Amino acid sequence: MAIAKLPHSKDRRFDVERWEAVVLTIAATAGLRTPTWFLEARVGGRAVLVTERFDRDDSGDRIGYMSARTALELGAHDEGASRTYEDFADAVDRWSTKPALDLREMFGRIALTVLINNVDDHWRNHGFLHANDGWRLSPLFDVNPSRQRGVIDSRAINPDDDPGDRQLSHLIDSASVFRLRDPEARGIISHVASAVAGWETVARSLGVDVTQLDAYRSAFESPQLDWASSAASRNGH
Repeated sequence: MAIAKLPHSKDRRFDVERWEAVVLTIAATAGLRTPTWFLEARVGGRAVLVTERFDRDDSGDRIGYMSARTALELGAHDEGASRTYEDFADAVDRWSTKPALDLREMFGRIALTVLINNVDDHWRNHGFLHANDGWRLSPLFDVNPSRQRGVIDSRAINPDDDPGDRQLSHLIDSASVFRLRDPEARGIISHVASAVAGWETVARSLGVDVTQLDAYRSAFESPQLDWASSAASRNGH
Protein backbone atom coordinates (compact mmCIF):
# COMPACT_ATOMS: atom_id res chain seq x y z
CA MET A 1 0.00 0.00 0.00
CA ALA A 2 1.15 3.49 -0.73
CA ILE A 3 0.23 7.14 -0.34
CA ALA A 4 0.14 9.45 -3.37
CA LYS A 5 0.86 13.13 -2.71
CA LEU A 6 -0.78 15.20 -5.42
CA PRO A 7 -0.05 18.72 -6.63
CA HIS A 8 -2.27 21.40 -5.07
CA SER A 9 -3.68 24.54 -6.66
CA LYS A 10 -1.88 26.58 -3.97
CA ASP A 11 1.45 25.27 -5.29
CA ARG A 12 1.01 27.55 -8.33
CA ARG A 13 3.72 26.77 -10.88
CA PHE A 14 6.03 25.02 -8.39
CA ASP A 15 6.62 21.27 -8.57
CA VAL A 16 6.30 20.84 -4.80
CA GLU A 17 6.16 17.03 -4.69
CA ARG A 18 9.27 16.79 -6.84
CA TRP A 19 11.02 19.11 -4.40
CA GLU A 20 10.03 16.80 -1.54
CA ALA A 21 11.67 13.98 -3.53
CA VAL A 22 14.81 16.12 -3.67
CA VAL A 23 14.85 16.30 0.13
CA LEU A 24 14.22 12.55 0.49
CA THR A 25 17.21 11.90 -1.78
CA ILE A 26 19.37 14.30 0.24
CA ALA A 27 18.25 12.64 3.48
CA ALA A 28 19.18 9.17 2.21
CA THR A 29 22.57 10.49 1.08
CA ALA A 30 23.07 11.83 4.61
CA GLY A 31 22.39 8.34 6.00
CA LEU A 32 18.91 9.10 7.34
CA ARG A 33 16.06 6.58 7.11
CA THR A 34 13.46 7.35 4.46
CA PRO A 35 10.42 5.47 3.17
CA THR A 36 10.51 3.79 -0.23
CA TRP A 37 9.20 6.28 -2.79
CA PHE A 38 8.97 7.07 -6.49
CA LEU A 39 7.73 9.86 -8.74
CA GLU A 40 4.71 9.18 -10.92
CA ALA A 41 3.53 10.81 -14.14
CA ARG A 42 3.00 14.55 -13.98
CA VAL A 43 -0.37 16.16 -13.35
CA GLY A 44 -0.64 19.44 -15.21
CA GLY A 45 3.12 19.46 -15.66
CA ARG A 46 3.89 18.59 -12.02
CA ALA A 47 4.87 15.30 -10.38
CA VAL A 48 3.01 12.98 -8.01
CA LEU A 49 5.10 11.62 -5.13
CA VAL A 50 4.19 8.05 -4.16
CA THR A 51 5.56 6.69 -0.87
CA GLU A 52 5.12 3.17 0.42
CA ARG A 53 3.32 3.02 3.76
CA PHE A 54 5.74 2.17 6.51
CA ASP A 55 2.88 1.46 8.93
CA ARG A 56 1.90 -1.70 6.99
CA ASP A 57 3.70 -5.04 6.80
CA ASP A 58 4.20 -7.15 3.66
CA SER A 59 0.72 -8.67 3.97
CA GLY A 60 -0.93 -5.26 4.37
CA ASP A 61 -1.61 -5.57 8.09
CA ARG A 62 -1.25 -2.45 10.18
CA ILE A 63 1.90 -1.85 12.22
CA GLY A 64 1.42 0.09 15.44
CA TYR A 65 2.17 3.80 15.04
CA MET A 66 2.48 6.52 17.68
CA SER A 67 3.00 10.18 16.81
CA ALA A 68 5.50 12.36 18.61
CA ARG A 69 2.49 14.36 19.82
CA THR A 70 1.20 11.28 21.64
CA ALA A 71 4.65 10.35 22.94
CA LEU A 72 4.96 13.85 24.39
CA GLU A 73 1.54 13.40 26.07
CA LEU A 74 0.10 16.57 24.54
CA GLY A 75 -3.56 17.32 25.16
CA ALA A 76 -6.26 17.77 22.54
CA HIS A 77 -5.84 21.56 22.45
CA ASP A 78 -2.10 21.70 23.07
CA GLU A 79 -0.12 22.12 19.85
CA GLY A 80 3.12 21.62 21.74
CA ALA A 81 4.70 24.91 20.69
CA SER A 82 6.47 25.13 24.04
CA ARG A 83 8.03 21.68 23.66
CA THR A 84 11.52 21.55 22.21
CA TYR A 85 13.54 18.91 20.44
CA GLU A 86 15.30 18.34 23.75
CA ASP A 87 11.90 17.35 25.15
CA PHE A 88 11.37 15.00 22.23
CA ALA A 89 14.84 13.51 22.77
CA ASP A 90 13.70 12.60 26.28
CA ALA A 91 10.63 10.91 24.74
CA VAL A 92 12.82 8.96 22.31
CA ASP A 93 15.05 7.92 25.20
CA ARG A 94 11.98 6.73 27.10
CA TRP A 95 10.11 4.93 24.32
CA SER A 96 12.72 3.55 21.92
CA THR A 97 14.11 0.06 22.37
CA LYS A 98 17.34 1.31 20.72
CA PRO A 99 17.55 4.87 22.02
CA ALA A 100 21.19 5.55 21.10
CA LEU A 101 20.52 4.75 17.42
CA ASP A 102 17.24 6.65 17.29
CA LEU A 103 18.65 9.69 19.09
CA ARG A 104 21.54 9.85 16.62
CA GLU A 105 19.05 9.58 13.76
CA MET A 106 16.86 12.32 15.24
CA PHE A 107 19.88 14.59 15.67
CA GLY A 108 20.63 14.29 11.96
CA ARG A 109 16.99 14.95 11.06
CA ILE A 110 16.96 18.16 13.07
CA ALA A 111 20.07 19.33 11.23
CA LEU A 112 18.36 18.50 7.93
CA THR A 113 15.13 20.32 8.78
CA VAL A 114 17.09 23.48 9.64
CA LEU A 115 19.32 23.27 6.56
CA ILE A 116 16.42 22.91 4.08
CA ASN A 117 14.25 25.53 5.84
CA ASN A 118 11.48 23.04 6.61
CA VAL A 119 8.96 25.25 8.38
CA ASP A 120 6.09 22.74 8.44
CA ASP A 121 7.77 21.11 11.41
CA HIS A 122 5.34 19.96 14.08
CA TRP A 123 4.86 16.96 16.38
CA ARG A 124 2.52 15.11 14.02
CA ASN A 125 5.38 14.91 11.52
CA HIS A 126 7.47 12.62 13.73
CA GLY A 127 6.54 9.25 15.16
CA PHE A 128 7.33 5.71 16.24
CA LEU A 129 6.60 2.27 14.81
CA HIS A 130 5.99 -0.77 17.01
CA ALA A 131 8.39 -3.55 16.03
CA ASN A 132 8.45 -7.03 17.58
CA ASP A 133 10.65 -5.85 20.43
CA GLY A 134 8.96 -2.47 21.01
CA TRP A 135 8.91 1.10 19.69
CA ARG A 136 11.41 2.54 17.19
CA LEU A 137 11.59 5.90 15.46
CA SER A 138 9.70 5.76 12.16
CA PRO A 139 11.29 6.79 8.85
CA LEU A 140 11.18 10.53 8.24
CA PHE A 141 8.28 12.01 6.29
CA ASP A 142 6.71 15.34 5.28
CA VAL A 143 10.00 17.16 4.91
CA ASN A 144 9.64 20.05 2.49
CA PRO A 145 11.97 22.92 1.60
CA SER A 146 10.36 26.33 1.95
CA ARG A 147 11.11 29.29 -0.28
CA GLN A 148 9.82 31.68 2.39
CA ARG A 149 11.43 32.58 5.67
CA GLY A 150 9.49 33.98 8.60
CA VAL A 151 6.42 31.80 7.91
CA ILE A 152 6.93 29.40 10.77
CA ASP A 153 5.37 26.26 12.18
CA SER A 154 8.58 24.94 13.68
CA ARG A 155 9.90 23.55 16.92
CA ALA A 156 12.77 25.08 18.85
CA ILE A 157 15.86 22.93 19.37
CA ASN A 158 16.19 23.92 23.03
CA PRO A 159 14.89 26.72 25.28
CA ASP A 160 17.57 29.12 23.96
CA ASP A 161 16.64 28.59 20.31
CA ASP A 162 14.26 30.80 18.32
CA PRO A 163 11.93 28.71 16.08
CA GLY A 164 11.82 31.63 13.64
CA ASP A 165 15.61 31.72 13.34
CA ARG A 166 16.88 28.28 14.26
CA GLN A 167 20.61 28.03 14.91
CA LEU A 168 22.54 24.76 14.65
CA SER A 169 24.91 25.96 17.35
CA HIS A 170 22.02 25.21 19.75
CA LEU A 171 21.91 21.66 18.41
CA ILE A 172 25.60 21.31 19.26
CA ASP A 173 24.83 22.64 22.75
CA SER A 174 22.17 19.92 23.13
CA ALA A 175 24.39 17.07 21.88
CA SER A 176 24.60 15.31 25.24
CA VAL A 177 20.79 15.08 25.38
CA PHE A 178 21.06 12.98 22.22
CA ARG A 179 23.81 10.81 23.78
CA LEU A 180 26.43 12.37 21.52
CA ARG A 181 29.84 13.79 22.29
CA ASP A 182 30.73 17.14 20.76
CA PRO A 183 33.04 15.81 17.96
CA GLU A 184 30.50 13.19 16.93
CA ALA A 185 27.69 15.76 16.89
CA ARG A 186 29.73 18.11 14.72
CA GLY A 187 30.54 15.27 12.36
CA ILE A 188 26.85 14.41 11.89
CA ILE A 189 25.97 18.03 11.15
CA SER A 190 28.87 18.35 8.71
CA HIS A 191 27.80 15.13 6.95
CA VAL A 192 24.20 16.33 6.58
CA ALA A 193 25.46 19.71 5.34
CA SER A 194 27.57 17.97 2.68
CA ALA A 195 24.47 16.19 1.38
CA VAL A 196 22.40 19.41 1.41
CA ALA A 197 25.15 21.28 -0.46
CA GLY A 198 24.52 19.00 -3.45
CA TRP A 199 20.85 20.02 -3.67
CA GLU A 200 21.05 21.54 -7.16
CA THR A 201 22.63 18.44 -8.68
CA VAL A 202 19.95 16.28 -7.03
CA ALA A 203 17.17 18.59 -8.25
CA ARG A 204 18.42 18.47 -11.83
CA SER A 205 18.76 14.68 -11.71
CA LEU A 206 15.13 14.35 -10.59
CA GLY A 207 13.86 16.51 -13.41
CA VAL A 208 13.11 19.74 -11.56
CA ASP A 209 12.47 22.49 -14.09
CA VAL A 210 15.58 24.68 -14.21
CA THR A 211 13.40 27.79 -13.96
CA GLN A 212 12.56 26.80 -10.36
CA LEU A 213 16.14 26.44 -9.12
CA ASP A 214 16.68 30.10 -8.24
CA ALA A 215 13.28 30.28 -6.51
CA TYR A 216 14.30 27.46 -4.14
CA ARG A 217 17.92 28.48 -3.68
CA SER A 218 17.10 30.40 -0.51
CA ALA A 219 15.74 27.20 1.08
CA PHE A 220 19.07 25.40 0.76
CA GLU A 221 21.77 28.05 0.68
CA SER A 222 21.93 30.00 3.93
CA PRO A 223 24.46 31.12 6.55
CA GLN A 224 23.50 28.00 8.51
CA LEU A 225 24.76 25.81 5.66
CA ASP A 226 28.09 27.65 5.70
CA TRP A 227 28.26 27.22 9.48
CA ALA A 228 27.37 23.53 9.31
CA SER A 229 29.79 22.75 6.49
CA SER A 230 32.72 23.62 8.72
CA ALA A 231 31.20 22.31 11.96
CA ALA A 232 33.48 19.28 12.20
CA SER A 233 36.62 21.40 12.33
CA ARG A 234 35.30 24.13 14.62
CA ASN A 235 36.27 23.98 18.29
CA GLY A 236 33.78 26.58 19.44
CA HIS A 237 30.63 28.25 18.15
